[in-house]
Amino acid sequence: MGAKHAPLAVHRSKRQKLIHQYAWTATVSNWYRYGMAMTLRLDTTHNEMVERLAREMKCSKQQAVLRAIEMADQRIGVNEKALLRVQEILETRDKALMERLADA
Repeated sequence: MGAKHAPLAVHRSKRQKLIHQYAWTATVSNWYRYGMAMTLRLDTTHNEMVERLAREMKCSKQQAVLRAIEMADQRIGVNEKALLRVQEILETRDKALMERLADA
């Protein structure tokens, strides 16, 4: 009976290793599933800008950076929409004019 089964201490260490391995894997997986962490290194000038922005917005520096990114993304989206609208106008309403300019 004793020869077939390993001592209880061996079972515990294997079990603990499996638990530790599973816990570590689950933690890493959650980072990738629910968002990544990032370290943002700023020089003194940019750090002061973020601090001023955070004070003005009455939020943390992290939230200020996130909001600034979102505002920049929206601005880019607006510019892209405006350029697409201009292209659409040039290809429809001003098509004849564009063709004359291309021939000139």
